Formats: sequence, structure tokens, C-alpha cells
Amino acid sequence: MFDLDHFKIVNDTYGHSVGDAVLKQFCDIVAGVLRSTDLFGRMGGEEFAVLLPAASIEVALLRAERIRLTFADECRFVRGHRVNATVSGGVSVSAEGGQTLDALLEEADVALYRAKAEGRNRVVRTSENLSDAVASDVPRVA
Repeated sequence: MFDLDHFKIVNDTYGHSVGDAVLKQFCDIVAGVLRSTDLFGRMGGEEFAVLLPAASIEVALLRAERIRLTFADECRFVRGHRVNATVSGGVSVSAEGGQTLDALLEEADVALYRAKAEGRNRVVRTSENLSDAVASDVPRVA
């Protein structure tokens, strides 16, 4: 799960056309890192979900972190405005394939809200182990 940080401020400050450009930029970035078997969709407003079939939690975290870093880098300026847009993410995994999609989304949403509570612009997994969090100042690369 992904949620654009402080998106309402972007719309309120720069207008909906800039907000729409930020949303489009995010979608373009996500589409650029997904495999043909991955699914991506808008859940509502500025919240999105990505499904990575047959991906480990490590792969999912790396992919999410790449999206986060690229978005922050490419959305500093949008249509001549200094927007500095960022995104927070929550990652969950079904190791045995027994969880429903609703359960996975709910777990990812919990992790997403934890990422926001911990300062935003970061990706957090569902594990309670905070060492599993990918902080905004510790980029990981594949």
C-alpha cells in the first residue's frame, strides 16, 4: 500500500492540476518498476495498492523503496512549483498463499499507517520488528 504524504496540501496550495500531475507522476514511476505479472491500482484519493505475485518480502520492500526514492527525487518540482512530494508505504506478504487479498491489504494498511506515524516518507513492513523498517535516510538497492 502507498499513500502520498500531505497530498491535500499540494492540492490546496498549488491547485488540482498540479495535484493531478503529482498523481500521474507517481503512477508512471510505479508502472516503470513493475513486472508484467504485477498489479497496480488506485484504492481511492491518493492511496494505491501493488500486488507482486510470487515475490518475497525482501523483493517487495526493495521495490517499494525504489518507488519511494524515485518519487521523492522526481517530484521535487512539478509544473514549476517546488512541491517536494513524498510517499509512505506499507508492505505485507502471504508466505504460504493462504491469506485473502482483504487480509493482506489490511496488514499493509496497518504498516502504512505505522510509516506515517513514524514520520512519513518511508516504507514499513507488517512485522513488529522495527529493524525491518526501511527508513527514509537508509536507501536499499538491489
